[in-house]
Amino acid sequence: MNPLFIETTDSTNQWMKSLLMKQPDLPDYFTVYTDFQTAGRGQGSHRWQSEKGKNVLASLLFKPIISPSRQFVVNQCFALSVRQLLSHYAKNVKIKWPNDIYVENQKIAGILIEHFIEGEKIKNTIAGVGINVNQTNFDDDIPNPISLKLLLNKDFDPAGVLQELINCCRQFKCSENTNYQEINNEYLNSLYLMEEYADYEIDNKITEAKIVGIDNYGRLLLCDKKGQQYCCGMREVRLCLK
Repeated sequence: MNPLFIETTDSTNQWMKSLLMKQPDLPDYFTVYTDFQTAGRGQGSHRWQSEKGKNVLASLLFKPIISPSRQFVVNQCFALSVRQLLSHYAKNVKIKWPNDIYVENQKIAGILIEHFIEGEKIKNTIAGVGINVNQTNFDDDIPNPISLKLLLNKDFDPAGVLQELINCCRQFKCSENTNYQEINNEYLNSLYLMEEYADYEIDNKITEAKIVGIDNYGRLLLCDKKGQQYCCGMREVRLCLK
C-alpha cells in the first residue's frame, strides 16, 4: 500500500490514531505523511518545527504483537531503520537516546513512538518521524539542526526519502522471532556518545558520566568517573550539550 498523503494536519500521529479508531484493521506499515503539521510533536512537551513541504513528516503503523515488556525493541528497530536510511547519505549517523538521530553532533531527525496495548500484547505501534530534508533555515531555539540539503548541497524528494525509510523498516521487522540480543547490540553500537564521557544533568546536578548500556525497559545506564552507576528514565536525565 502506498503512503497516504495529507496536505496539512495537526499531527500525523494524532491523525493515525483517529483513523485507527475507525479502521482498526489497517495493515502493518500503513503510512501517512504531510507537508505541514499545525501541532507537530516531539518528545514530552517539545514541538517539532518544520517548513511546509521541505521535510519528511510521517507516521508509520506497526503491528509487532509482542509482549509489552519487550516494547523498547520496537523503538530500537525503528531508530535503526531511520539510521540506516540516513546512512545512505551521510557518515557517522548515530542514535541519540532516546529519540533523536544525529549526524556528527547535529540533529537531523526526531522520533515519537506510541504503543497501544491489548491484553498481554502490543496491538499497535505508531511511529512518528520528522526528518530534515530540504530545510536550511531553522528557528534560533532549535538546537544544533542539520538537514540533508545542508549536508550535501542539493534538493531531495521527501516522498522518495520516506519510501526508502519504509523499505528500511521492513528489514528491521519486529516480532516474537526477533533476535533481541542482535538488535540490542546493533543499537548500542549506533548510540551517540556510547562509552564517551559527557555532562549529564541527573537529580538536578551536573555529572560527568558515560553511557555503558540500556536496560530491558529502555532506560539509560550511565557510569561516572568514580564508578557510580545510574539508571535513568526519559525524564530523569538530560545531556548538557555545549
